[in-house]
Amino acid sequence: MVKALTFILALVIIGISHAQAGIFNAQTTTLENGLQVVVVPNTRAPIVHHMLWYKAGSAQEINGYSGVAHFLEHLLFKGTDHPDRPLAPGEFSTRIKKLGGQNNAFTSKDYTAFYQTVSKQHLETVMQMEADRIRHAMPPQKHVLSEREVVIEERKQRTDNNPQARFFEQMQAALFPGHPYGRPIIGWDEEITKMDHDHTKAFYDSWYYPNNAVLIIAGDVTLNEILPSVQRIYGAIPKGPETKRHFPVVPAFEGETRVTHYDDQVNQTLWMRGIRAPSYRQNKTDSLALQVLENILDGGATTRLYKQLVVEKKLAVNVSFSYGADQYGKSTIWLSATPAPGIDVDTVEDQIEQLINDVIETGVTDTELTEAKKRMQNAAILARDSLSGPAQIIGRALTTGSTLQDIETWDEQIQSVTKEQIQNVAKQYLKMPPHGKYHYVTGVLYPQEDKQQHKGEGERE
Repeated sequence: MVKALTFILALVIIGISHAQAGIFNAQTTTLENGLQVVVVPNTRAPIVHHMLWYKAGSAQEINGYSGVAHFLEHLLFKGTDHPDRPLAPGEFSTRIKKLGGQNNAFTSKDYTAFYQTVSKQHLETVMQMEADRIRHAMPPQKHVLSEREVVIEERKQRTDNNPQARFFEQMQAALFPGHPYGRPIIGWDEEITKMDHDHTKAFYDSWYYPNNAVLIIAGDVTLNEILPSVQRIYGAIPKGPETKRHFPVVPAFEGETRVTHYDDQVNQTLWMRGIRAPSYRQNKTDSLALQVLENILDGGATTRLYKQLVVEKKLAVNVSFSYGADQYGKSTIWLSATPAPGIDVDTVEDQIEQLINDVIETGVTDTELTEAKKRMQNAAILARDSLSGPAQIIGRALTTGSTLQDIETWDEQIQSVTKEQIQNVAKQYLKMPPHGKYHYVTGVLYPQEDKQQHKGEGERE
């Protein structure tokens, strides 16, 4: 009885909180060393999805060393030097496989995440292995050099040999000149080749600490059930220096910026426009309205963009409008379209601008708003059924400045968005100015055979 009361008191001191009934009904606490812990109970199967997120990605790299964050992600699988539990290169993944589980990792602009899916009985083993990588990653020098070659080959396959990927990379660089978001996550080819142990270790020592991380466990557990193990394993890691993410201001462009590429691997012309817009962290009200507008314009085959340009007018074979709310800094709206055979790309661009202007001038209808909110609500309900989905959603949001309460009440916030707010954000972020300040970049990727046709038209390569 005394032990039980002591444990209950400890929970009160630690500060376990259960978010008000929401989308995921997650439970959370923060350890003394600053590690935020989130548990999403899911009793459908005796399985757990364990994720450790660091609030550091390619945007935290030093100029001249792009790709270091992604390179470090690779190196964390190349061994640890914990005095009691050292792991040889590759042993981390081998052990997970022997447990019947799966594991991987990924890097983004604002975060890096490592994850494992295993049977509930192996959770402590996985936690201990992951916890040891926070401060005891120690890849041998020969593996640093060999893994650099792996990353170089990865870039060749995913970017250098993919004309669409190269085109998008240049669009991103043009949209965010002089800003970390303008760098490719995998790194520029010239800078990947000079990555070494010292620069990667410096990045690791700057950002990989429990107070700059979020632990998320989704599955057949509760926070009360696993907290003693979390405290013993993760709570023993010393807190690191406080870190802050800083971003330079990206000024408006004085004129319209256009990027034009030609490639003999391309068979169909691709039109794109990237527009800078606020993230959820920067402006919740505008971000929510942009999320609903995204669904109204591109929430399915019956929504505005596809219905008008593909089905009715047959001007394009596909078209899209996407907005990303989960970024720590400025976010983006991306418009893209592939013209139908025989249709000039300028015609498609004009029609997209006309469609956007219709929203700016007349707004959206009650039916469009109601149906969009219903689709978004259904998507939130479906997300609950997944094991990894909630962990992914919560991790992206928490590492880019949202709170757990923001996440749990997202559906309620979406329901409060009005037609007036949607029209306002369309005017503010989508209106194409005839002159003055620009916050967007337009680009076209053509088949190589079209280059002679456009010669002398003033397009920029």
